[in-house]
Amino acid sequence: MKTRNGLVSNSSSSSFICDRPIAAVSHDLYAVVCNCDNPPTKYWKKIILNNIKKLCKQDDVQTGENGICFPAVIGETFVIVSNGTCYINTCNNCDWDMVDGLRTASEEEMDKMMEYEFFYYIHHNNLLLSRETKSLEENSDINLICPKCLKKWGKQNPSKAIQNEMYYIDKNENTYCPEHFCKMKVEDHIT
Repeated sequence: MKTRNGLVSNSSSSSFICDRPIAAVSHDLYAVVCNCDNPPTKYWKKIILNNIKKLCKQDDVQTGENGICFPAVIGETFVIVSNGTCYINTCNNCDWDMVDGLRTASEEEMDKMMEYEFFYYIHHNNLLLSRETKSLEENSDINLICPKCLKKWGKQNPSKAIQNEMYYIDKNENTYCPEHFCKMKVEDHIT
């Protein structure tokens, strides 16, 4: 039995460092998620594991230019390579002791390290997006409109389609809805 100190936390996330290859550690992390209380369907499990395998072969993922992101029990798991080592931020709702080679890391250090990085969101068509959400200044003269939110709310409440307070960006500064992960339109206002 492995023993590890420092895994108990009041936080909703856990941070780790691992010297194993990103494909192997990511596979094992997702396997733990699949064995938790609310496992994904066989369909999603197969898709996500196949995408982990595929993306981890890419040069930009192996070198740490970009990381990968996949669902955890609550929230998401982020994995990125730096200097040959995997850095992991995930939920604390699983028994991560089942993954070989994990060492605990400071959440503050991990958040700072991952703050400006981009990740392939495997569960959202492998979109390459920022880890952190962004927001516009309060009195911005533009609105970011999610077409799917606008379709959902229609004329009943079109302001619900405005996503100025929280959105993701890609490397070209395009904005994406945090609910639907679709590219948003920039408009002066909704009529």
